Amino acid sequence: MPTVPSFDPYAVLQVVPTCEQEVVHAAFKALALKYHPDRDATRRAADKMAEMIGDSGEVALVVHDQTSRTGIDRRDGFVNRMKEKHPNINIVDIQYGGGDPLKSTDLTKAIIQGHPDLKGIFGANEGSIIGVLNGVKELGKEGKIVVIGYDSGQQQIDAIKSGVEAGAITQDPIGIGYKCVEAAVKALKGESLPKTIDTGFHWYDKTNINDAKIAAGAELSFDIVAAYSVPLTIATGEDYV
Repeated sequence: MPTVPSFDPYAVLQVVPTCEQEVVHAAFKALALKYHPDRDATRRAADKMAEMIGDSGEVALVVHDQTSRTGIDRRDGFVNRMKEKHPNINIVDIQYGGGDPLKSTDLTKAIIQGHPDLKGIFGANEGSIIGVLNGVKELGKEGKIVVIGYDSGQQQIDAIKSGVEAGAITQDPIGIGYKCVEAAVKALKGESLPKTIDTGFHWYDKTNINDAKIAAGAELSFDIVAAYSVPLTIATGEDYV
């Protein structure tokens, strides 16, 4: 039977062994978020945005930050796809709201007021898109600006059902759990693993919002990523998260 590499899992999580359980939990989640790849998902969001605004015009982004892996990947996936496949679409503004709905609301209103010809806004995580939705509503722009989000919280689901939000990307928590456990088993058997493991994602809108896969994404917490993917890193000593 293969020997599991000997090293300190607390060092992987960057916490001390005597810390509280809540600190360990937060470190697990932060590490999972840091290494989860999102560029492919936001390329799909960019294509959907282009389709809905006639493949031309001005769009903007509200992103949670420009330092985390998710912030960078979601922003760059969307921006680069527009540059590569939709050259007639001009990204006029990218703002960072820290994932805070109130700050993201203010940023959204400033973007809309500064760009009267704006056709669409992409919100890169739950807090960002809630702010985008609030800003669009407060300025009476429902139905006039295409709104696309990321994640699958209740406010987004309600907005999609009402038509205020066109659609969103949701991760596949079942796929995340399955792929990470599968990879952990392979790692313990001494098999080689790819540096990046695609765990899947889904686009959802009014047409498929009630599908079982979408419902699973809405109901399961992102904590499942921490529950399965970080132990893989601990088991192997590599960042296979």
